[in-house]
Amino acid sequence: LICLWHNVGRTFTARSQFVADVASRNMKEAQLVCSTLKASREADTILNHNLKNAMAEASGLIELFLETAERALLPLAQSRLQSGMDWCKKRLLIMKLTAAKGVREPGLV
Repeated sequence: LICLWHNVGRTFTARSQFVADVASRNMKEAQLVCSTLKASREADTILNHNLKNAMAEASGLIELFLETAERALLPLAQSRLQSGMDWCKKRLLIMKLTAAKGVREPGLV
């Protein structure tokens, strides 16, 4: 009976440890998801800001072209639109940078 009780105790301890390990993994995964979402939101904020600026500048240049027929304005507008597209391509990099900004890695000074 004592041997049986000892085995039950060991099983209970092992099961408790397993549950604690699973809970710890779940907590770490949840923290990772939260930090990834936060980085994604920050990257989107930066991207939106830069896209709005590029589109506003391009729109203003096109509007000015329509009023003045100054052809030199079209390449400038095209350049601003290209800049906006470049920012879209940089979104993943921005996300990685915003995710890593709180991480401190040792390095040589």
